[in-house]
Amino acid sequence: MRLKIIWKAKNKVKLLVINVIVLLGMLLLLEVILQLLKPYNLYKRTYPGQIKDKTFDKQYIKVNWMKIDSSVGWVCSNANNLKFSNIFYNQFDIKYNINKQGYRSNFDFCDKNFPNKKKMMLLGDSFLFGWYLEYPHTLAGQLEFLDNDSRFFNFGIPGYGIDQMFMTFRKYYKLINPDVIILIYIDDDIPRILESYRFVEGLNKPSYKINSKGFEYRYSTDYNFIITLLHHSYIINKFYEKYLDYLAVSFTKKMIKQIKIESKKEILVVRWPRKEMLSWRKIDWYYDLSEFWNSNGIHYVNLADYFSDLPVDQIQSFYLAHDGHPSVSGNKFVAGLLNEEINKIINK
Repeated sequence: MRLKIIWKAKNKVKLLVINVIVLLGMLLLLEVILQLLKPYNLYKRTYPGQIKDKTFDKQYIKVNWMKIDSSVGWVCSNANNLKFSNIFYNQFDIKYNINKQGYRSNFDFCDKNFPNKKKMMLLGDSFLFGWYLEYPHTLAGQLEFLDNDSRFFNFGIPGYGIDQMFMTFRKYYKLINPDVIILIYIDDDIPRILESYRFVEGLNKPSYKINSKGFEYRYSTDYNFIITLLHHSYIINKFYEKYLDYLAVSFTKKMIKQIKIESKKEILVVRWPRKEMLSWRKIDWYYDLSEFWNSNGIHYVNLADYFSDLPVDQIQSFYLAHDGHPSVSGNKFVAGLLNEEINKIINK
């Protein structure tokens, strides 16, 4: 009887081993076929020092707006006649008013700015910066028009991710001592956390990794066999990409929660949908994070909630006709919403 049980167990193990070998063989065959077909681009996370800066190589790119800032990656150049990536809008003479810190503002940032005014620290990317718009038409300009009792410190820089907004907060928070911190993001800003290199403009930036205490800077490639496999296997890469989505969201939560802890101030997070998401009626709720904001005492506005009920033509008018960035009417509409929200926060 005992021998019979052992014999059955051996057969089961043998069958399991055969099935595993067959499965691995099929996966290997599928991987070979995919490598030959190359049906999609593999996601490869960039690492510190992996790619050299190309921003100032005229053969590589024809923009002149970036200036290296080692603590946050880059800020804006003070040069006249700044050129960005949209050739159509570059033909217009737009004055960008870059202060000495490298941010778009009519004044330099210092601790003596407007002692009798409420101070709002605006963190964001190109949507906040105001590509191809005169300053009064940007979000910061519209907010200043609506609220003369406050001053808005515009720290929006094109290409920034949540990580660079966090770095900017840490660098300038004590200098300006804001009453409210307003972080404005598009969904793209969340996965930007993962990268050490910005391909669009060709420039490196500081990059984080998660540790037991939260997160720390990455200083080396940390490249090994597992990472190589994740970057080059079509089968595994899709799972890797999903994991990195999870990692980017984890970073976002930790960083914005840390902003609240370090500042001890009211935080307003604003999610700005891209034009194509509204056109396709496809909003990725994975990046909404509203439950997290609410549970941590962070104020939250999802602009898609306000845009989605409007006529399609009006939604389209909120974005530049030849570009996906906010238009004058889009900034005006959003400024009205945020002005109401800021007043609620200040007066609560």
